[in-house]
Amino acid sequence: MKTTHAIIGLCLAMALTACELVGSLDKIEPEHKLTDNNVITDAKSAEAALNGVYLSWRTYRIGWMRHLLGALTGVENEVNIAGIDGFADNEVTDDNTGVESNYIELYFVVQNASAILEHLESTAAIQSLSPARRTEIVGEVKCSRALARLMLLRQYGEFYDRTSAYGIVLYPGNRSIKDNTALPRASVEESYRAILSDLDEAIAKAPETNTHYRMSRLTAKALKARVMLYRKEFAQAATLARQVIAEAPAAGYALEDSFKQLFVNSFQSPEMLFAVYAMAPDELYSDGVWNRSTAGPVTSKLASAVAPSDSVPDKRFAAIYKDLDPGRPEVVNNKYPITEGLAGTKQDSHYYIRLAEMYYLIAEAEARLGNPTAARAALKEILCIDRAGYTQAYVEAIPDSRLLEMILRHKWLEFFTENSEEWFDLVRFHAWDNYPIAPYYVKSDRHLILPIPRKALGGNRALKQNPGY
Repeated sequence: MKTTHAIIGLCLAMALTACELVGSLDKIEPEHKLTDNNVITDAKSAEAALNGVYLSWRTYRIGWMRHLLGALTGVENEVNIAGIDGFADNEVTDDNTGVESNYIELYFVVQNASAILEHLESTAAIQSLSPARRTEIVGEVKCSRALARLMLLRQYGEFYDRTSAYGIVLYPGNRSIKDNTALPRASVEESYRAILSDLDEAIAKAPETNTHYRMSRLTAKALKARVMLYRKEFAQAATLARQVIAEAPAAGYALEDSFKQLFVNSFQSPEMLFAVYAMAPDELYSDGVWNRSTAGPVTSKLASAVAPSDSVPDKRFAAIYKDLDPGRPEVVNNKYPITEGLAGTKQDSHYYIRLAEMYYLIAEAEARLGNPTAARAALKEILCIDRAGYTQAYVEAIPDSRLLEMILRHKWLEFFTENSEEWFDLVRFHAWDNYPIAPYYVKSDRHLILPIPRKALGGNRALKQNPGY
């Protein structure tokens, strides 16, 4: 009997795109659905299935969460977007449309990936698909599933506490769900184990190098470094991050010399470990308002607070919000500078992870291990370069007692508006160090995670709501 895979508790029918892989992710044919009798049969359909996973990252319903959390942190000025209600005051309700849509779409990625993996891992041979390429596809899909689960965990689970019972829903045996079976939440530790299992397999199987809008072994290793930091396994986090930096050149990854050029290059930048493919006119990635996004009060305040002097601004902040082209008044920030949409040109993207994060990760991990000299060395590698504009004397002058705080602030100015790293860093610092995040960074620290959507609770009676909602 044919069964269409559904997302637990939300009854979301999933479509598998059947599109040719010619560098892009276009030509969606939604009439093709992955069912038990209509599956991966050859190399072309396997690549189409993989394309479908990558395509699922391009939905604005995942991307617009950055605006919602941006209103919470003050990283950008509040924008008029669906679901914004309650975020600025940290009083989000479980019927919030942004929360619900984001939850659905991230589980869509998980469900889509799981269904594809079932077929790849259960079929003895697939026509015209080489064993080597089959292995690589498994690695790429598992990396996607790990990233989706990590995003779910840090938005809807107590990711900062490995002893917490408030993790995410894990399908038994990592299989896709074909009915509305009620499933309870896994613990945070169980959730991390599932994520790490996928990442370890991705590190072993994904391509050694890849285009920057697809995942490679280095993407998986960088994500694992982030996970180990979240798990407080700081030595392992630093080791993995150093490996990523060391292996990056051979795999085709490198820091950009210019902070501004980094975003002009968009998803094609060598610094991107994973960013969404976006090409005009048919494959745009846009949540519609980034081009109109201006610096929020906290970002502006931080840029002034960490600047070398009153007369010398933070070069990253200046590159994005000050160094604007007077001939293009429609561009108000240089992280999302592409507005024309000319056919055949790259467009603004969603930057899920880039190489620069590894330096900040090492710095934080070493600081937390009680190694301020090693922490400063890592910080110098990313701050004492032309695009940031700081001197070694500046870094050396940071007191040990303020080292973690300055790492947090500089990381904010590196990644603001990209993938909400600033909020999840604040959550960790507040939970681990009792770092005072309100009212300087946020108006309220009442909630550190989002509510489980009301519709998910209604569709899955075994699902438990987060504390405080």
